[in-house]
Amino acid sequence: MFLKNSNELENYICDKLLSICSFFGEIMNEGIKEYGEVNRLINKGAFEEAVEKARKLENGLDKVVLLCVVAEAMIYKGRKENAILLLKDAIKIAEGINEEGERAIAISKISLRMARAGETDYALQMVNTIKMPSERVYGMIRISYVLNEKDKRQDAIKILKGAKQMVNKMKNDINKIILMRNIAYAFMDMGMGDKAWDLVENAKNIAEEFDGDGKSYAYTFIAWFMVEFGRINHAINLVDSIMNKYDRAWLLAEIAYARKDVGLLKKAVEIAGKMDAGYEKVSVMAKITSMMAELGQRQGAEKLIEKCTEISYELKCGQEKAKALAEISRAMFEIGDERYNEILENAMEIAIKLEINKEDAISLIARILIEMGRCEDVMSLLNKLENGWKIYVLKNIMKELIADEKEEKAEKISNLLMMKY
Repeated sequence: MFLKNSNELENYICDKLLSICSFFGEIMNEGIKEYGEVNRLINKGAFEEAVEKARKLENGLDKVVLLCVVAEAMIYKGRKENAILLLKDAIKIAEGINEEGERAIAISKISLRMARAGETDYALQMVNTIKMPSERVYGMIRISYVLNEKDKRQDAIKILKGAKQMVNKMKNDINKIILMRNIAYAFMDMGMGDKAWDLVENAKNIAEEFDGDGKSYAYTFIAWFMVEFGRINHAINLVDSIMNKYDRAWLLAEIAYARKDVGLLKKAVEIAGKMDAGYEKVSVMAKITSMMAELGQRQGAEKLIEKCTEISYELKCGQEKAKALAEISRAMFEIGDERYNEILENAMEIAIKLEINKEDAISLIARILIEMGRCEDVMSLLNKLENGWKIYVLKNIMKELIADEKEEKAEKISNLLMMKY
């Protein structure tokens, strides 16, 4: 899964999670544990008490995050002046954080809220104090999104151009490619496809200088963007340079599906068939199964699902087996194979009994249950987890849903959780 903007997505997810964290009591660390109480105080309009609660945290980044939450609520309630004063106070806390990475994240989060409060110039000044170039660029991208939402498109574009200039000065590595891609996504959202495409073409030229895995990773990021951009012919030219069989098979399958090319889809199956037996092999083959069925290749889809099932029998690792069965169940559901429920129940039984890595398996199963419209079953599944891991699983689910632009499903599960707990 390749996210358009991991930082923007993370902020969105954190905001969404605030509405449900309070239902899980004791979570995983002090910062997260206090989210629920702060959220309850905000809902009561007790902003001063919420601020007081946030200030009691010892960890500087946790403290800043919660103060940002209160400030954002103030903004929505029309108390922008109070929010700005609170954010200025949060800046002092952020500046006192010793670890450079955490300090950069804290300042970035404050700057985003400052922009939402209408203090764009101030927000940009803050971002410019961030010493980590990549985090500074992410901050600029986030502010550009806020400006665009406020119908200040030209200002947003100006900031993006500045971010682009900054990235151009960075050394040519995979991080630069990712930053260029994120700026390109922002340009696309603002209707500037030509600017986005220029960036992607430039990124491809830079990637040509890389060797081995570096080139492969870079081409993977670029090719996925090309597919989303609709430049399928450009993307397919990069496929053979992608060494990771999983990425190559998955990308080729997406291209084949977009072209409605059954022959190309079968080539993706051949590539996947050369992978070592494991969850990744099953997941990509299961995905291709659904594509085959949609392209009228029912017999081929059924053969592929049986192959996936055979592979799952060979898996010894409980986590891999549970996740593989979950993917098979999803494919069966999508092609109308009534065995899907039995397979998914088997996956759940294995996942619940896992002693390690239980959360990743349950996250996948919960996501599939949501896609099947079985939200009530998600609640039952979560109840079998310790409270400390529920928020982790929920975050994984929501991240995947939002990244796939399925915000309505994310909102539905959020609302259901609020009713249940």
